[in-house]
Amino acid sequence: MRFNRLLTFCFSLGLVTLYSLAIQKEKPTMQKESPKIVHLSGEISDSQCAYRINSTSGTHAEMMNLKGMGGTPEACARICVEKMGGAYVFIASGKSDEGKKDILYHLDNQEKAAPFAAKKVKVTVNISPDGKTLHLLTISAL
Repeated sequence: MRFNRLLTFCFSLGLVTLYSLAIQKEKPTMQKESPKIVHLSGEISDSQCAYRINSTSGTHAEMMNLKGMGGTPEACARICVEKMGGAYVFIASGKSDEGKKDILYHLDNQEKAAPFAAKKVKVTVNISPDGKTLHLLTISAL
């Protein structure tokens, strides 16, 4: 009786092992998708203004009226990043189903964006798989 149980157990274990190996062979190998290289035009801004954290209009104009925010959009963006905890972001003009709408992207390499604060630029980028972050490859002022 014990021998029959042991034989049944071993047979069942063998079937489960074979079945799991067969499933693994059927799975296609997941190839890592190469990053998409895209060319975009837009503006380098700061997250404080772009996300309307300290301004209701989402522009530098409102913030520049405050004392200590600088007299130019560039100075406003730099102060928001360097002193207020913001980060540089890329604002691309785009279209959605509702009409014209700006698309806001995070930037993973802030140092490349810094010299172009509050400027219109043309960029070559890799877009992250989630579509929310850009890696700047090249950037130039328009």
